[in-house]
Amino acid sequence: MAGYVDHGSCHEALECFDKMQNEDQVVPDEFSFASSLKACGHEGCLERGRDVHLKLTKVGYERDAYIGSSLISMYAKCNSPREAQKVFDSLPVQNIVVWNALLSGYAEHAHVKEALTCFKEMKMNGIVPDAVALACTLKCCGDANAVDEGRALHTLVRQQRLEGHPAIASSLVAFYTRHGSHGEALEVFEKVEIKDVMIWTSLISGYVEHGFNLEALEAYERMQKHHVSPDAFTLACIVKACNNLGNMKILHGLHMQALKAGLDGDMFVVSALVNAYAKHACVVDSYEILNKVPKRDIVSWNSLFTGIVEGDAIEEVFEFLDVMLSEGMTLDNVTYACIIKACGNLGSISKGRRYNTEIAAKGLDNDTSIAGSLISMYAKCGALVDAREIFDRMPMQSPVIWSLMIQGYALNHEGGMVIEFFEEMQKAGIQPDAVIFTCLLAACSHASLVFEGKRYFSQMREKFGISPADEHYTCMVDLLGRSGHLIEAEKFLDMIPHVSEGTWAALLCACKTHLEPELGWRCLEQLVQKIPEDATWYVLMADILANTGRLNELYKLEVLRKHVGAKKKPATARIEVNGKVHEFVAHEESSKEISSLLRSLTLRARAEGYLPNLDSDFEPDTDETKAIALCEHAEKFAIAFGILNTPQGATLRVTKNLRMCNDCHNASKVIAKLENREIIIRDDSCIHHFKGGLCSCGDMF
Repeated sequence: MAGYVDHGSCHEALECFDKMQNEDQVVPDEFSFASSLKACGHEGCLERGRDVHLKLTKVGYERDAYIGSSLISMYAKCNSPREAQKVFDSLPVQNIVVWNALLSGYAEHAHVKEALTCFKEMKMNGIVPDAVALACTLKCCGDANAVDEGRALHTLVRQQRLEGHPAIASSLVAFYTRHGSHGEALEVFEKVEIKDVMIWTSLISGYVEHGFNLEALEAYERMQKHHVSPDAFTLACIVKACNNLGNMKILHGLHMQALKAGLDGDMFVVSALVNAYAKHACVVDSYEILNKVPKRDIVSWNSLFTGIVEGDAIEEVFEFLDVMLSEGMTLDNVTYACIIKACGNLGSISKGRRYNTEIAAKGLDNDTSIAGSLISMYAKCGALVDAREIFDRMPMQSPVIWSLMIQGYALNHEGGMVIEFFEEMQKAGIQPDAVIFTCLLAACSHASLVFEGKRYFSQMREKFGISPADEHYTCMVDLLGRSGHLIEAEKFLDMIPHVSEGTWAALLCACKTHLEPELGWRCLEQLVQKIPEDATWYVLMADILANTGRLNELYKLEVLRKHVGAKKKPATARIEVNGKVHEFVAHEESSKEISSLLRSLTLRARAEGYLPNLDSDFEPDTDETKAIALCEHAEKFAIAFGILNTPQGATLRVTKNLRMCNDCHNASKVIAKLENREIIIRDDSCIHHFKGGLCSCGDMF
């Protein structure tokens, strides 16, 4: 029996136990009972475990410490902590093995508070914690954000000279990386003489969790040089790092490595690979990996959906959802959250509302992940009233829910509401985290609240102890730049440890808003050094040069773009009409009705003072040809289609994959006024609400 259990053949072990009981002269001893309980725990057979418990009670083993620890472990693995605690309380002798069984059980099923309480009670009862207890409790400190307790445990580890113990060292590395203390994590890591796969994985997973993907790859290379073979979890972590970096070449290599090691069937590895391929537009490859798994579960399907939603092929989510449902699967909370996110990314508010109704009917609307996705979906569609209703209905608003609501207001240029919500959140006793400060600073930027933005940035470190990250610095540069403080914004770069491309891009956008070509060229130089093949920077710079009449420089810029091979993304725009999403591509042939309406709208708009921005098209064509080309922009096609196919006065919701150009922005303001409609356009910068000839962004986008 013990042999079966040790080799993972728990079903066979239980069959062996049954046969033993059928033999008249064979009576199970404590070791037989312990093995059967271990098998029940591994298989999650709670009822079978209770039956074994009843049988061992009849023969008087229930007060034995060895059997007691086996019972506690079984109930804990079957996620029945109350029964585990009941067994623990009934034991006359509670030694370190029994305490560890209870502690490990709580930790394994994320009952973190109970585990930390258990550890304190263990010490109060005079039990000196061993390596198992310390490693387990350190993990809980990481999960519970108990930084002070974790550091105190590290001191205890030093006192007991256990820093070199593999399990403890791994837990310490995981604890420090989880809280962003990578220097301390590395210090612990380097002190370990013999580094096994567990400690390497702790370091790598910590790096990936905090976005240090390059460092994760470097650590993985070091691990291989030390001839340490990765396990399934290591491979899953490093696949995620490649996924985050978009490095498909290394990803393919890791896939081959998984195949050679026989880990391609492990669900950790499968889920990571499926997600990575789907995210980077290799949906067919992603599904092929999933399709090879004999027993696909909802977790692996969710990896596919999540990857697709994070990529560009969003509509394929619904096609694969039908395939999953045809296999008899049902949607869980993760699936619903993912599908709702897809609706938001597509701009399909009617489909999102249908799923919202379905979720409410199933009683899942109080689930935090689903509620968060609904808030985000409605906010992305510009429907803040609906988002607020979801927020208000939640019985308890978690920090994530507050953060998403703040983010929604920020995206829609509701700066006043962002600040009001931030203050209300603190009154509710919720401490802001780094994500909330990103939303807060972004809102201040969009609303040009310079004083407030500077104050909140200072409070981050001084009041809340949060070190600014790249996204916070980027928000501050964006805030200063948008509000016209370009010199101060450029000086602000000097205080940033590492200026990312996102920060330079924010400053370049400010140069576009305030027409500063000299500073724009300096930003472009930095961006081209970092990512030369991205055409976004050239398009922004072209707008600056076109609007300042620097046509000679404009042509030189276009030559440079073509020389480095920076290809422009095709501009696309989507609009939902009568429950169906329609996509339009710039400069593709449109229907006669759309072309006719756009010509009519242009004439009416000119009468209102609109002038087509002909300089934004730097091809050497006639003004008439350029004016026609401007009418062929994707969002104009979408707006015209919406006007033709919806009732008078109905709100139009358009989603665009790129930033709006100045001409489309000006035209949208006038069209909204002429048609007496609200036109909501989400581009890759923000959400524009056009109404009555104005835009919510205040023309700073």
